[in-house]
Amino acid sequence: MDFTRRDFVRFGGFAAIAAFGFSDSAFAEKGGNTLSNQTSESFRQLIGTEFFLRDERLATTSVTMTKVQDFPNRTPDSECFSIVFETRSREVKQATYSVFHPNIGKFELFMTEGKIGNRCALIATINRI
Repeated sequence: MDFTRRDFVRFGGFAAIAAFGFSDSAFAEKGGNTLSNQTSESFRQLIGTEFFLRDERLATTSVTMTKVQDFPNRTPDSECFSIVFETRSREVKQATYSVFHPNIGKFELFMTEGKIGNRCALIATINRI
């Protein structure tokens, strides 16, 4: 079956229009799970599991989530909590990381560095007002 350039342009335009019509959820990770769908309780169930982080230099490291701490809510619909990750790395820095976990997929998260005893940690705060 031969295709002309005109056929290619026509089908290419159709494909572009069809792709534009899909919502973001059509391309979401792992069944539509994103950071916005996760609560402190859903993260709490993952304490002790391994997460994978990628920084702006595309260096990948693994961390273990060790703690989820809830903060007082200002309204019934709000939620505020922090997540603590420990790492074996001797040096971690404040940055936005691409985070991956097999149960919840991939999302971006800003984290600050800290120490727990003599271990390095990364801490993220989720504040949904």
